[in-house]
This record gives sequence, C-alpha cells and structure tokens, in this order.
Amino acid sequence: MKGINWHYSKYFNAKYDTVGHLFQDRYYSEIIEKESYLLETSKYIHLNPVKACIVDSPIKYPWSSYGVYMGIYEDSSIYENDIMVYFQYNSELYKKYVESKDVENIDKEQIEEMKKRSDFGTRHRTWYH
Repeated sequence: MKGINWHYSKYFNAKYDTVGHLFQDRYYSEIIEKESYLLETSKYIHLNPVKACIVDSPIKYPWSSYGVYMGIYEDSSIYENDIMVYFQYNSELYKKYVESKDVENIDKEQIEEMKKRSDFGTRHRTWYH
C-alpha cells in the first residue's frame, strides 16, 4: 500500500504541479458509547457536505445516507434503525433534529423527548465512527 500511495503521489504532484503528501493520516475509528454522541455523530456526518458548502441541504448530497433516513430510498448496507428508534422511526423528526437552525434549543428539547420515548442511556451497544 505504501508503494501505491508513493507512486500515485508522484503522479498527482507532477500532473497538478504540487508537492507533498496526498494522504496525511491513517484511518482511525473511535468507540461511541453514549447514545447522545451517536446522535450527534449522525447529525455531524449528514451536515458535513452543507458545512463544506458543497450543497445547501443534506438531501442534495448524492453520496449521503441521508435519503435512507428520510425514507426516500432504501439501502441494505445502511442500518438506520439505531438512530431512527430515538425519533419513533419518524423521518420528519429526524430531519428537524438534523436541519434545525436553532441548534441549542432543538438539541436539548429533542434529547429530552428521546429519553422519554426510548430506553435512552440503558442500551448496551457499541458503535464506531
């Protein structure tokens, strides 16, 4: 793998008249132990293309799983139930959580509602991001 990266870096740098590494760090994962962190991670992932000014809405990003969460399409490789259970499998509630401009208030209110509706904080499952 190191050789492939080195050769590709040389090719890319020569083609685009740049210098330096193309791939800075190795991939890593982090254990997600709290449901609140799981929800924030999901929100962060779906809003990344918006924050990067690639699209103006997460649904418009073609490589996102957001369409699965919104019920627009199905994909057997995406297991959205771990997230959607906190929103009673209601895509409109999840959309409100992700896309709300009033982040402070919606997060507190939404999380309190999720705690009431589910076994929030009592599940023993490990997620990775």
